[in-house]
Amino acid sequence: MQIDEKTLKELKKENIIKEDGSINRIYRFGNVKILKDIAKVITPQKQEIFIDLNDLNEAYEDDFVVVRIIFNPKGKLRGKIFKIIKKSNKEILAYFKSNCFYSVKEDLLLKNIKNELNLKEFDLILIKNQKVIKKIDSLNNPKIDEFISLFLYNEHYRLDKKVIL
Repeated sequence: MQIDEKTLKELKKENIIKEDGSINRIYRFGNVKILKDIAKVITPQKQEIFIDLNDLNEAYEDDFVVVRIIFNPKGKLRGKIFKIIKKSNKEILAYFKSNCFYSVKEDLLLKNIKNELNLKEFDLILIKNQKVIKKIDSLNNPKIDEFISLFLYNEHYRLDKKVIL
């Protein structure tokens, strides 16, 4: 991925990228993949760095990030998200609960989400680029399970037929 000049200057200032252009050995760049109970960052060299869900630092699926490597005596590479370079523009299926947003798939708290809709408790929504773009329905609707399954399994072509809601 190309990094713009402004971001490059910030990374040099934070000593992530050295003046000669090399990367400080305690940092890696990569894309976030979220699994069931852990996340991983996959570097361009296909190296996997495991991240606890509590250490995502507001990163989400497919975000391009900087990871700070932490010591792990078990041998697997582990790290913490240090900085988000570029947010993914992928749609996130989430629900609204106690004035907060949570991802449906992993039940992760999503922070800094802009909302201009009048949402009620347990409303199912779509989020894109840190903004609520659509209210789907309530999680209390018994027919919503089919929609959730189709969305999570990337069966988007079947969602357009309005068969469930």
